Amino acid sequence: MLEEIVLRNLREAISYVTQYEDDFIQRAAERSLLAQKKDVLAQSEKRIAELDVIFKRIYEYSFYELRGGNHKDYQDRDYSGKNTDRPKFQELLADIRQGLIRRVVVYELDRISRSILDFATMMELFQQYNVEFVSSTEKFDTSTPMGRAVLNICIVFAQLEREAIQKRVTDAYYSRCQRGFHMSGAAPYGFKLEPTTIRGIRTKMMIPDPDTANIARLMFEMYAEPSTSFGDIARYFAENNILIYGKELKRGFISQRLRNPIYAQADCFKRGACPGRGRN
Repeated sequence: MLEEIVLRNLREAISYVTQYEDDFIQRAAERSLLAQKKDVLAQSEKRIAELDVIFKRIYEYSFYELRGGNHKDYQDRDYSGKNTDRPKFQELLADIRQGLIRRVVVYELDRISRSILDFATMMELFQQYNVEFVSSTEKFDTSTPMGRAVLNICIVFAQLEREAIQKRVTDAYYSRCQRGFHMSGAAPYGFKLEPTTIRGIRTKMMIPDPDTANIARLMFEMYAEPSTSFGDIARYFAENNILIYGKELKRGFISQRLRNPIYAQADCFKRGACPGRGRN
């Protein structure tokens, strides 16, 4: 009788501890998710505050230094100035062609364009419709040859800075690729991603997926036969009820798999290839 009481109390204690651990893990996960949401929200609020400061500066400049007048805001939030494919910028150009704009005021030069060609085209349009161009933080007089020359020099350096940043990012991605880091995206069919640590940095690596690796290998073995086509492989899979991601195999899927260098133990980056970490 005493043993039964002890065992029952022990089971209740174990159940309580297990439930406590489950609740603790769930609360920890919720706190982690909440922290991530707060971080994203804080970054968004910071970005919004920065934009509000920019537009306030432009408004104050227009009101005090340019003596006010009617104005219209063209805000392309979350768009880069690297090209002109921006909704509000295109709306601005359309309004200029309709003769509705007399002066364009920006916060900084690189906020409107960082491309020499795009900027030159834009300035030709401004001159055609007698539109003044003003930067609230930089002093440019586009009515004189010297002012236009200084403006062109500034845009050259803005483009140079953008291209230098692009080069650094490209080099960083290539370096990570060479060291075996998984860059982005889902693993190809036949592989799965496994967390790992390379040189103290947490990342993921591709390893064969035991559930699909043999099916991916079968595609290559069948296509290696001289008389086998994509259609033959697709029909064989359909006849034997072999599904890919729960669907029938399509020729396009086969073509993409056979052209993917990862299956040949090479991690493709841009147009080159570097030593692979995948195995199949």
